Amino acid sequence: MHRPKLLLALATALQLSLAACGTVSSEPAAPVPVSGCPSWPVAGPAVAAELEAKLPPDAAPATWEWLSRLLKLRDQLKVCRGQ
Repeated sequence: MHRPKLLLALATALQLSLAACGTVSSEPAAPVPVSGCPSWPVAGPAVAAELEAKLPPDAAPATWEWLSRLLKLRDQLKVCRGQ
């Protein structure tokens, strides 16, 4: 590739990538509209009892850590939705 074409390609790529950047506002973000989004499925006490009986936390720490991250995600989604 010739040098001018390379510079033009690099400049175009830079402009496109910078066009996606925006300024950060100090104002809190408005809640994201979630009409049409499915609700979070609640496992409930029966599922918790089954998990604790069949799969104790010390026997499957990775699974329990993953479940904790799901609960954290649920809480973050509630905040994001303004609930």
